[in-house]
Parts: sequence; structure tokens; C-alpha cells
Amino acid sequence: MVGAGDLQRVSGLVQRGSRRTIAGNATGASPGVVELAGSSERVIRAAESALANGNPRWALELASHVFLLEPEVGRRTRGKALKALAREQTSSNGRNYYLTMAVEDEKLVDNRMKESQLTTGMMGAKVSSILRGMAMKLKAEEFETENVKLVMNFTDIKEVHLCHVRNGILDVVQLTESFNEADVTITTTAVVWKEIIAGIRSATVAVVTAEFRIDGEGDPRTVVKKFFDMFEKYHESFEKEEF
Repeated sequence: MVGAGDLQRVSGLVQRGSRRTIAGNATGASPGVVELAGSSERVIRAAESALANGNPRWALELASHVFLLEPEVGRRTRGKALKALAREQTSSNGRNYYLTMAVEDEKLVDNRMKESQLTTGMMGAKVSSILRGMAMKLKAEEFETENVKLVMNFTDIKEVHLCHVRNGILDVVQLTESFNEADVTITTTAVVWKEIIAGIRSATVAVVTAEFRIDGEGDPRTVVKKFFDMFEKYHESFEKEEF
């Protein structure tokens, strides 16, 4: 049984093609487009016109061409297009993806944090926050037909969480009673879990030393690898052949 306040559904769906358009510094953007148009200003005017006509995706593509060549010139319009696309999203993952890109463009966020800062932040975070944050890394389009239930039992903090991936979303529920429908159950501590996903501790060694116990029918280790393979970054802790 779970309480309504313990359930948080986070969708992982992003409209198809969006990653191609805005990943990194605009994958697919080319300075040649600006040259053909005659100037960056002409491309930006076209992008602003697209925004005014309700076509933020085309505006984003145009502004991204300029952003690649002249970041200061293209940043404002590209940011407006990203925010306009964010408003159109029906999933929190898609909305946050566009907004994050917009904030990064405005240099309000630096994703190139030092490894030590990332580790410190991870170790200080709540387990529930980390699990729910995983939804932002879900490769939803690639795994939208998967249906996997994973239970994580953290013995040190006495918390049990169900992580259920289905239909391109991640449901995270803190359980208050036993749950017998999981595909696999992981029993560990919050500290060990954080160290594994932060890259401080080897998941393989943790399994061997029984600090990270995996239970389930069939081949539960394969299920765990499959589960975390659905998330960007997190799969790295479980991709080694010996795991």
C-alpha cells in the first residue's frame, strides 16, 4: 500500500526529433545557412517571424544555426524558442529538457561541474530525490514499450521505493507495506547506492561483498542491467561485463 503523497509520476517522453534539433550546441546546425541567408541578422529575423507565427520548432532550428556561429547574436532568440517549446510539452521531462537548454544558453547554469562537486551533491541528496531525478535521464523514446518494476530497499534509512518504468514514464513510489510484484529487488544502503552511481564504488564489488544484494526470479542481474540501461548516465555503473 502507498500513500497518495508518496507517488510522483514523471514522464520521460520528448517529442521525436527534438534531440536532433537541440542536443548540445544544436546538432545539425551549420554556419553555411547563415552564409546563404546573407547575414546572421536575416536568419534571426526569420526566426523571430517563425515565433510570431506560432512555429517555435522552426524558429529554434534557424536560431541554432546563428548560435553555432555567433552565440551572443543567436542566444536570445534561441532561448525564446526553447521556452516556447517548453510551454507546448505535455510531459515534465520534455518541458524540463527545453528549459534546461534555455538556462544553459543564458549561462545561468554550468553543466560542466567539477567531479568533486557532483559527488558532493550526490552524497548529500535524499534517496527519494535521486530516484525521482532519474526520470530526467530516462531514454523514453527508445524504451517506451518496456514495463519493469524494481524495488530498492535501503536498510540504513529504512526506506523502500518502487521504481516502475512503463509507457515511457518512471513512477517512483515509497512503499509502506510489502510488495510482491517486483521483477527484481535490490537491498543495499543509501550510502552504497550513492557511491555506486557517483562512480566511487564498483557495483560488481558491492554485489560480491553482499553490500548490494539482488533478488528475483530467473536472472535478476540481467534485469538490473536492463533497468539502468534505460537511463542516461546511470547505466555506466552497471555496464561492465562482469556485473
